[in-house]
Amino acid sequence: MLANEQDNIIHPPLISNVSLFIPYPVAVHITNNTFVRYREDGGSGNDSVGMVVNINAAEDQVTIRCFFSWLQLVQQIDPLSYDNVSFWKRRNSTHPPFYLCDSDITTVIPVCNIHGLAFIFHESDNMVRQLDGMVNTFVVTSIFLSRVGIVRHIRTFSSFPSQQGFSLPSCCSSMIFEQMMRIKGKMQLSLNTRSLNSKNVQTIHMENINRLTWHYMTRIAIANGLEISSSYGTVKATFMEGDTCVVQKWRDIQESFSLNTPHHFHCAKLLFGTCVGLGIRVVVPLSVKNRTRLERAENYHAIHVGDSINVVPFKNCGNESVGRGLFFRFMPSTCVLTITIRFTVLKKAAHVRRALRERHVTTVHSDDEMSSVSTDNEIEDNDVNSIATDEGNVWPLHYDTEINSSRISCIDIANRRVTTENGGIYSFEEAINYFSLLIS
Repeated sequence: MLANEQDNIIHPPLISNVSLFIPYPVAVHITNNTFVRYREDGGSGNDSVGMVVNINAAEDQVTIRCFFSWLQLVQQIDPLSYDNVSFWKRRNSTHPPFYLCDSDITTVIPVCNIHGLAFIFHESDNMVRQLDGMVNTFVVTSIFLSRVGIVRHIRTFSSFPSQQGFSLPSCCSSMIFEQMMRIKGKMQLSLNTRSLNSKNVQTIHMENINRLTWHYMTRIAIANGLEISSSYGTVKATFMEGDTCVVQKWRDIQESFSLNTPHHFHCAKLLFGTCVGLGIRVVVPLSVKNRTRLERAENYHAIHVGDSINVVPFKNCGNESVGRGLFFRFMPSTCVLTITIRFTVLKKAAHVRRALRERHVTTVHSDDEMSSVSTDNEIEDNDVNSIATDEGNVWPLHYDTEINSSRISCIDIANRRVTTENGGIYSFEEAINYFSLLIS
């Protein structure tokens, strides 16, 4: 542990009274603590991710605290010296949520270089379990302190921004993501139906959906080749005028798009995660009796071979006049989102397996063995036998990796050593030898 290490830990900036609205096509409010995706050169390269720490409205510039991917981090140090270790899980993941590292490095960019929002979580957040496959989501476990050349496994921010403030503009990105998760949750509840209705249709009406949330959804849809249709829908209003009840009706513009073909499946997973369109036909009992008031209760039902499931197949409709899929209609004037879910019920084991494989989920291959579902990217937390992750076989120096029953808390990059929570100091070679002995 370095002497002045604690003094170098940075903390989230205070909420600023200054906010900016970035016009369409980005269409978001930003203030301090807003996570954004940007390009420093303003070109067509890959997006970088950072937190807004200062806004210079007069010059239309913002100061960004950089959050690095593994490739970006090793460019700050010596890439060849760290090809056999990783500081966090899934360092080169190919699907979201992507892992990043906080830092004390800042950069100043023009506002026009910001291309959209980012939603960043600490790995300990319960929400992380629901993010698999959702676009623009990221997970962080550590911070890189360039001034002293160390990586610390510590939390240095509030997940998806501005939860510590009460200014409405500062809550723009939080509002968008909260509404996206509410839409996802409503769809999941509707798909977990045991209804015997042969039509297999569920309709959801959601009020108070912000126009910026709808814009966020349609922007992703358009980027993936979908078209947004406009039509007219009927709006009804009722109010009392003195002793008279007044009823009004008129036609207003509504926008819509659908996700119902194989081409749309990828977009659906970006919006709502890899398990989009998947539901079970069993009741999962759960009681909060004998629990403390704020304690989170949990129960589960793992899909077994032989279960019947509800699935949105995302296939061409064939003989059906209306295909099975997800259909979204939004009325901007009333902020009402209507979702129609047309699904099918799968009973045969082969069909169930295929539907799960399409969502990167696998079940057992034997009908006799009743085993739970596991995802392709699932890695046991402290299992050094499971370190063959997206980047290949590397030695994990993660926040939850233990050496002699104590977790790693700090990585001294310059001196190639790690410090554990109980104060133990080990060189990289000593840590690797320890892991090797566990495997053997």
